[in-house]
Amino acid sequence: MQKIVVNATKGGVGKTTIATNIALLLAKQNKRVWALDLAGRSRMAKFLESTSYFNNGENKIEIKETEPLPDSFPGANNYDFLVADTDDYYEVPATVVTKRGWRLIVPVVPQYDPIGLEDIINETASLLNFGLIVDFVPKARIVVNNRFPANDYEQLHRNVQNLLKDASIEEFLSSNWLPFVSISPLDFTSDEVFSSSLLSVLTEIAT
Repeated sequence: MQKIVVNATKGGVGKTTIATNIALLLAKQNKRVWALDLAGRSRMAKFLESTSYFNNGENKIEIKETEPLPDSFPGANNYDFLVADTDDYYEVPATVVTKRGWRLIVPVVPQYDPIGLEDIINETASLLNFGLIVDFVPKARIVVNNRFPANDYEQLHRNVQNLLKDASIEEFLSSNWLPFVSISPLDFTSDEVFSSSLLSVLTEIAT
C-alpha cells in the first residue's frame, strides 16, 4: 500500500481539497483506497461518505481526528493507496520522509499570506533535509495550488521556485501546478485540467 500524506503547516492552502480529490481520482481508476482523516471537523471523510466510490464497501474511510499518524495499518494488503488528510500545524513524523512506501504532498498558495508561505517552506525544508541526512531521498512534492484566479500562473510558480531555491529544496517542487477551480464544495475531479495536473503530481512521486 502506497501511503500519501497531504500536509502543510498553514490553514487555507487546500490540504483537504487535494487529499479528497486524490482519493476520488484513485477510486475512479478502480484503485482500492483507504482514506484516513486526521484533520479537525473531518471534512474529507464526511464528503467521501456521500459519494458512490466510498459507500460501496470496496474503499475505506477512517476518522482519527487530530490523532498522530498511525505506526501500522492492519489490513493494508487489502488496499492500493492510503490517502491521509492532516490538520494545520500537524507534525509529520520522520517516517514519512525516511521510509519506503510513504509519499508527501505539500500544497502552497503563492497569492496568500507571504509569511505563512515562508513558514511552510521553512518547516518543509527541515523535514525534507532530515530525510536527506539519513541518506534517503524523500518521495515528496511541493505543489503550487492556485486557490485564486491569476493572469500568470507561470510567474507564481517561479516565485515559489525562487523561495525553495533559497531553502535548498528546489528539487522537490512539482513541475505541475493546480489551477483555480470555481467548483464547490470539494470534488474538482470534473475539471479536466485540475485532475490532469493532480494525477501528474502523483506520477512524479510514484516511483
